[in-house]
Formats: sequence, C-alpha cells, structure tokens
Amino acid sequence: MKKSIIRVGACCVVLAMAGSLASACDTSTKDEAVSYVSVDVNPSISLSLDKNDKVLSVYAANEDAQVLLYEEDLTGLSVEDALAKIADLSVEMNYINDGNYGVDILVEGEADADEIIASATASFTASAEEEGIDVNISSEGTFTLQRELDKINAEYNLDLSVAELSLILEAQSVDNTLTISAAAEMDTEELIAIINTAASQLEPYATAAYNSAVRVAQSAYYNAKNSALASVWCIPYTADLVHILTGNRQYEVNYGLLYTMYTGAYGVLDTALLAVEEVESLAEQTAVPASVLAAVAEALGVESLEGVSTFAELNDYLDSYIKNMTAEERAAAEETIQALMAEVQAFADTIDESVSQEYKEAFSELCENLTSCIPEYASVVASEYVSEFNSLVTELSAALDGKEPEAAAYAALETIGARADETLETMKTDLSETDLATVNSMLETINSTLSGLENALNSAITNAENEAKEYLSSLKEGRIA
Repeated sequence: MKKSIIRVGACCVVLAMAGSLASACDTSTKDEAVSYVSVDVNPSISLSLDKNDKVLSVYAANEDAQVLLYEEDLTGLSVEDALAKIADLSVEMNYINDGNYGVDILVEGEADADEIIASATASFTASAEEEGIDVNISSEGTFTLQRELDKINAEYNLDLSVAELSLILEAQSVDNTLTISAAAEMDTEELIAIINTAASQLEPYATAAYNSAVRVAQSAYYNAKNSALASVWCIPYTADLVHILTGNRQYEVNYGLLYTMYTGAYGVLDTALLAVEEVESLAEQTAVPASVLAAVAEALGVESLEGVSTFAELNDYLDSYIKNMTAEERAAAEETIQALMAEVQAFADTIDESVSQEYKEAFSELCENLTSCIPEYASVVASEYVSEFNSLVTELSAALDGKEPEAAAYAALETIGARADETLETMKTDLSETDLATVNSMLETINSTLSGLENALNSAITNAENEAKEYLSSLKEGRIA
C-alpha cells in the first residue's frame, strides 16, 4: 500500500505567510467525523464517517485511488453504499482481477467494525463474483503496514493496533508537523478530524505531480511577495534609527527588522525543504538490490519477482501477494511472512536513514545560514527578539537529531511563519498614522509587481490542474475501456 504524501501542511504553512492560514486550513467542519474506514485494494482509500455512518469525506491515499475516485462523489452516502460503489468500481476498472483479489478493511472510531467489515465482504464478494473472481477479505493490514507496525511499536515502545497505525500514518501524510509520539497521545477523534479536514479541502485531481507543481509555484510566489513587503515595511523603522544617538527614537522596537528577519528565515528554510522533498519523493523509486529480490523470491518459492525493480514496486507486489492469501494460508505461512518482513525492513531502514540524513545534513548547514538573516546591528536594537530567533534556530538544530527530523523542520517553518504574521500585524498598530499612510502608499506602487507574481502563480496552478485532470481522465478511460 503505497501512500502519496499530499503535503497539505506545507501548503498551509506557505499560505500562512500571506495571512491566509485561517481560511486555507480551517479545521472546523459542519459535522464531526467520529469513524475511519480504510479500504485497500490498491487503490487505497479511506472514509471519514459521522455518527450516523454517513461519509463526510474521502481520501485517496495513492494514485490508483485518485483514478478510481476521479469524477465520483461518495460524500453523503451511507458507509454501506460507499463500500458497494468502491467494490463495483474496483471490479469495473480491473483493479480486482485474477492477479489481485485481496481486500483489506480497517475500522477505527465509533462505528461497528464487524458490521462494516461484513458489509464490505458482501459488496466485494458480489461485485467480484460477476467476473468469476473469488475475493479474500481481511482486516489484518497490508504487508507493508504490518512491517511498519512492528518497527514503530518496537522503536517507540508502543502497542498500536494495525488500524491505529493506519490512522496515524494517514494523519501524518496530510500534516507533516505531526510526529508518531504526538499522534500516539491523541484521541482517535482528533486524528480522524485531521484527515477529514484535509480530505474535504483536497482537490480530486491533486496528483503528486499537481501537488509538486503547486508547491513550487506557491513557494516562489510567497517568498518573492514577502521579500517585497518586507522591503517596504522596514522603511519607517530604518529611518527612525538615525535618532538612536539623540535618544529621540519614535519606535522602541524595530519591528521592520524583525519582519525582514523572519521572512528571510522562512524563505531560506522553505527553499531547503523543497529540495529535500524532492529527495524524499525519489526514495520510493530506489532500486532494490538483486540480493534482496532473490531472497524474497526464494522465500515465496517463485523464480523471480516479475516487474519488480524499485522499493515501491516491491511493497506493492508483497501487499498484493499477501492480501491474496486466505486466512488459513496466511497462518500456515506466518514464519515465512515474518522472515520477509525482516528482510524488507532491513532494506527500508537504509532508505529511511538516507532520507533522514538528507534532512540532517541540509538543516545542519541551514541552521548556520539562518543566522545570516540577522543584520549585524540587530542585537543592538532588538536584542530580546534576536535571542528568541536564535533560540528557534537552536531548537530546530536539536530536534533534527531526533527520530523525526522532517516533522521538526516543518514545525519550525510553521513557527517562523507565524512569527512573521504576528510581527506584520504588530506593525500595523505600532506605526504612526503618517508612517502607516506612507507604507500603504508605497505598497500601492509595488502592486504591479505583486500582480505579476500572482498572475504567474495562478497560471502555474491552472496549468497543473489541467494536466492533472487530463492525466487522471486518460488513466480512468484506459481502465474502463
């Protein structure tokens, strides 16, 4: 079960720098989500349900799920009807076939798990029987999820169930500031709310390519915009510095300097994150060593793993292979499955360590560079605030040595962005009416520049949207034909 990282958290952080966080990432929902249902056919889909088991939102965890769900709307349906629709589409689009006929159902929250699994079993069985296919329904989690469960429970000294881990990992995929430790302390309803909110706001055409294009365009736009705004807002404070020697300064704190400092740091950190995100996105495509492929093939009693060369392909192959087994077959092969998990996890650890090291190396250098965002005279005119900034950098550096450097980096980005927003609002009340009028007048003069930046952003998003829609439509048509 390969899950795509949607990076909703990153997008919301970028929007925060434009003062739009409240509208972009509003966590309030009309109806409270109290249950979570994961359906893994590969497509991998999850449903957030209200107290009446009605579907509030649908989350496509990978590209196959986006293809299956494209131009479909399951919201408002009963969970039974939604599962029946997913079953019908899975068969119609040949996701369930003679080589892939295992379905895994996981349930967390207030809903009756037994009833939902029974409903799913009936729906998938009926849909598959029309094509002469016998499906195997399980609720044990995929091979990949079970492998991750063993590792995480051991590493964090937890006792999570497979359904709890599925919920946590999905919440992490839409909130990249969330750590395993923090998520494990949260209530089920809190985690479901994170997923429900994100899923409700995601565009149905938000493929990995779309998200990447939008992320890059937003980063370029907001960093350029913030730089332009900072150059204007710092002017009255810079002018006030000439009065330091006479003691007649109008402004006790140079908020213009602080705003420049925070927006500059945000830009540096955000740019570094973009680079590491690219490295992380390529990690799943890491080639699997021939020795690992041979060991897996031998354990399964097959000559070779046809069509498998990357880590993502290996995960998909094993997920499908194990899901296709009946409960009796799984029980008989338990020792083999455990050996496979150990073999694959050892390779997965090397990939995880490589990505983690990328974060640590990038941000070790970055923490040094962040201090360059502080002008030399800043410690004289705003020592208290510079100390706070340096503390943020120190905390980031320390957090990056922990188990989850990615979450630490995004949390730091969020904090720096929030500080910039707070400082901007402070300046609006701190400046005199005359200086504020001057700033607003100067902002008018750069409107054409800002409009050009915004037009470039909107054009990039529109192009990415059109390409994503065409891509998904083509894939769906190809599967139905």
